[in-house]
Amino acid sequence: TKFPPPPITPPPPQQMAQNIPMPMMSAPMLMPMLPPPPMAPMSYAISEAEFAKSHPGMYVLNVQCPLDTSGEVEGWGLVGQTIPISLNSVGSKVKELKEALSGVLGGMPANKQQLKDSLRGFLKDNQSFAFYNLEPNSTIELIPRKRGGR
Repeated sequence: TKFPPPPITPPPPQQMAQNIPMPMMSAPMLMPMLPPPPMAPMSYAISEAEFAKSHPGMYVLNVQCPLDTSGEVEGWGLVGQTIPISLNSVGSKVKELKEALSGVLGGMPANKQQLKDSLRGFLKDNQSFAFYNLEPNSTIELIPRKRGGR
């Protein structure tokens, strides 16, 4: 006659941990960080040439100046005013607007001016307002560059 095999009982947990070899774990694989893909150039509704063609003649922009209470930019007359500036055309460059502002703001140098649009961010000196598709009578913000980038 055959007898059934004896029941297999697991060892106690303490002994179990001691008897089972731990698998060898290799160092985690680190994936190299890839740089983000380059940003596509800004694309506006219509081309610079088409925008300029649809907005002939004089071009007026409003520049919102900050209220300078710190006294750091004293003499430039920054009292929170909005200044309308007339330019020859929508094809005028941002640098031309800065030069016009310099005369109005007590000689504030163009290199101390940053112009910012709420949708387009900071405007580059060598671009035209047609490039940015900025409508006439739009308001842009003047941000003075301060020493030390602050």
